[in-house]
Amino acid sequence: MRLGCDFRRASLAIWMCPSFETPAEIRLAQMAQCSAPSNSFLPEVMADYHAGMKDVAFTFVSTMSAGMGAPIQLGSVLDVGHRAHPDYRTILRATVPVVASQDRQ
Repeated sequence: MRLGCDFRRASLAIWMCPSFETPAEIRLAQMAQCSAPSNSFLPEVMADYHAGMKDVAFTFVSTMSAGMGAPIQLGSVLDVGHRAHPDYRTILRATVPVVASQDRQ
């Protein structure tokens, strides 16, 4: 399916939120060969897996991690998220019917 969006697969590291990751946490994630940190959906996905449920999960990377570039400001993180909203909506609208049809097979 071609949506005109850039998709990448990643291994995620998880930290409790709400917070930005510290430089030490980022170094730890790099040593574990994680592609990106996340504090959004991993606990839910893990619980679903253990309960035998199927999941589809998306994460949106909005900034370089703390300590990896310029200091992170919440306002800039929110701005990036708002700009990406149309792409995210396109992805979800295309994905939900596909996932729903596979569940019925």
